[in-house]
Amino acid sequence: MKNLVVLACGLGFSAAVSAQDTIVVATEVTEVTAVEEVNGATEDVITEKSESKSFVLLDGSLSTDFAHFWDKKDRKKNRKKEQKAHWSGFGFAFSNLEGLQPDVDLKLTRSYSFILNLKTYVVPVHPHWLLFTGFGLDFSRYHFKGNVGLKPVGNKAEFVADEDVSAYKYSKFVAYYVTIPVMLEYQTRLGSKTFFINGGVEGMLKYTSKAETKIGDGITETYAGNDVNVLPLNYRFSGRIGIGDLALFGYYQFHSPFEGGKGPDVQPYGIGLLLGF
Repeated sequence: MKNLVVLACGLGFSAAVSAQDTIVVATEVTEVTAVEEVNGATEDVITEKSESKSFVLLDGSLSTDFAHFWDKKDRKKNRKKEQKAHWSGFGFAFSNLEGLQPDVDLKLTRSYSFILNLKTYVVPVHPHWLLFTGFGLDFSRYHFKGNVGLKPVGNKAEFVADEDVSAYKYSKFVAYYVTIPVMLEYQTRLGSKTFFINGGVEGMLKYTSKAETKIGDGITETYAGNDVNVLPLNYRFSGRIGIGDLALFGYYQFHSPFEGGKGPDVQPYGIGLLLGF
């Protein structure tokens, strides 16, 4: 219909001119763009591109030549977003120690881990699956009730009760680590956000640790990690489930933080929330 209108207008215009060459050219390019979801990723898709070109050649003798063609080409611009692993971020977890001897009680409200995961490296496996590694920091501390503290006894580390005091002002064990994950993640779109679940192993490189007790406002006893036989290397299993940038995470450390036979045989574990960035 558009072509007929152009032709009619051209013929009418040619009748009104005399001995003068005139060229009327009309060109129209149309693109139809849609947004599609393919395998959980959003794509901008040019579903159709059409170009129409019409021209009318008019001369003094009113001879007319009309040409019209359509060129349709379907093509896609694949702009898939890079897959993002849900590990980097800031987290907080309440921590506990499994396997404590009966006379040692943990202050659960003051035993926690701060998590700061700084960098992630992704290896795509599938539109919904990926492997990733990276590095982060873990700041874990455990506070104990009463007059019990972690101290070196000979070549071992043991929880010892101080009979000279009824309770320490604080008694704690602190261990800070660099963490390196090797994890597998599944993710998919859930509305406008991404649902994900991942899990794997975190290697742990100790960069500082200590055991410390304090009596009132007076004497403080501090023992470095080497004094209480803290292992320089360790590992734990970790997992996350969440949507968008918010995740529930947990970890379990099968091996004690201390050398075998030279310290308490305890297994740290925790559960908390992580806000990704």
